[in-house]
Amino acid sequence: MRKILSFAMLVILFLSTLPYEVKGAGSAEIKLDTTHSSIEEEKETVVTLDVNGIENVKGIETVITFDPNSLLVSEDDIQLKGPFNGNFLVKKLDKEKGEIIIASAVKEPVDGDIEFVEITFEAQKSGSTEVIAKGELVVFEDNSNQLVTLDEKKLVISITKQDRDNDNNDRPISNKPEPQQQSPAPVIDEDVLEDLGVTISGKPVVKTMNEVGGVVQSEGLTLQIPPDALTQERDISITKLQVEQSKKLSLKGTTLSFADEVYHFGPSGTSFGQPVTVSFPIPASSTDKEKLSVYHFNEKTEEWEQVRGVIDYASNTLRIRLSHFSIYAVLNNSITFADIQSHWAKKEIESIAAQGIVKGFTEDFYRPDHHLTRAQFTKMVVEMLNLPLEDSSTIPFRDVGADTWYATYVETAYKAGLVKGSNGKFNPNDSITRQQMTAILVRAVYQEELKTITQSEITDILSHFKDQDTISEYARSTVAIAMKHGLMHGRNDGTFAPLENSTRAHAAAIVYRYLYK
Repeated sequence: MRKILSFAMLVILFLSTLPYEVKGAGSAEIKLDTTHSSIEEEKETVVTLDVNGIENVKGIETVITFDPNSLLVSEDDIQLKGPFNGNFLVKKLDKEKGEIIIASAVKEPVDGDIEFVEITFEAQKSGSTEVIAKGELVVFEDNSNQLVTLDEKKLVISITKQDRDNDNNDRPISNKPEPQQQSPAPVIDEDVLEDLGVTISGKPVVKTMNEVGGVVQSEGLTLQIPPDALTQERDISITKLQVEQSKKLSLKGTTLSFADEVYHFGPSGTSFGQPVTVSFPIPASSTDKEKLSVYHFNEKTEEWEQVRGVIDYASNTLRIRLSHFSIYAVLNNSITFADIQSHWAKKEIESIAAQGIVKGFTEDFYRPDHHLTRAQFTKMVVEMLNLPLEDSSTIPFRDVGADTWYATYVETAYKAGLVKGSNGKFNPNDSITRQQMTAILVRAVYQEELKTITQSEITDILSHFKDQDTISEYARSTVAIAMKHGLMHGRNDGTFAPLENSTRAHAAAIVYRYLYK
């Protein structure tokens, strides 16, 4: 402790120009607390460090240690509080070691119980992890300084895994990626409709079909069954439902609202050998198509679950593929965050969040200007493309543990040829740069063009940037393609800034441009 703290504390002691002696802590003690002692991967918890029972304190230094594999933090996430607010003498973060050193001083001595520092951590790997703090005080007493050592304190945080079954339902509605087949859901029998508080509106449309397949239409909705989807003759039905009085199908307390009719496809529980395509008409009253999704009602959990699909702008429909019949509806997701209301990327963030591609750190805060890590952006692209998640047992990067939240996303992106490492490492928690983000997205959506773009075309496009020579060789073709398709924009000063770290807002914007432009 003395060796670690000597520099910062000597600075404080030097400023006072008085002799000092070392004493015990007395009644002074560190108090560690957190907003969430149990937290899900990729979510935030705020750890506060207060010092209680102090008298005549002029300086404080603390050393806080944590497991860098379990918790992620940046310098911007470390803030002084209380009487020491803004008076950093030392703020040192060692991400690899998992150590934070903070020292601060005030002109006039302070007493009592005080707030000292607030640190926002992001959970990375499931399991139990500790945050440990120890410190020293400079106390002014009897015309001398006393160096008081504080006892070590520990805080235990439990990190739980993401519910990936729900994550797999959170897929984008866009005009680009093709929808994936939906996983089976609980069977809903016809007589369950009454139990759900649902009434039938209008006469059902019924058509007899067999292994040849065919099409059923009802007021703009089209259900297309391909050949060999059925193994025997069935009476396929489309029934419009009234759900306003149904408590079980209620959307109260969510950001969702019914955008159009609710339908029951029958017979309930019918499954298919090939995915069935359903096209839902987009209501003429919808002003934000990007916030619309098709949802399926899971009778077992009594929750609406998002279904993967695409927007077909030509026919003005939402198109999904399903493998079973149940209750489906087009819903509008009005999700937003308190800290984006005046932000330039508000529309992009809301649209991408409505499709489940990104989430807030909390229900209220997205943190748009916070730097994005390589692992976080990799997950965004995998979600955007609806890629089925790969097993994480064969990850080729030694710094990506199989039990981390991002392991399956990195493995999936690697096998799809979207990401590359360096010297056997992926550096998942490093902030992603603009050229790195561009490279991953272009590899994801313009792989064929990467094979055909010429050097003369690359040179011509990049010649518009003053700093074109700073764009890494591996990224030159991807930056050129991104500029060509309007995915990336240059800076107002005529530069591309390839090594500048990207933010959560920039990532949302580039994904939005691909999906909806």
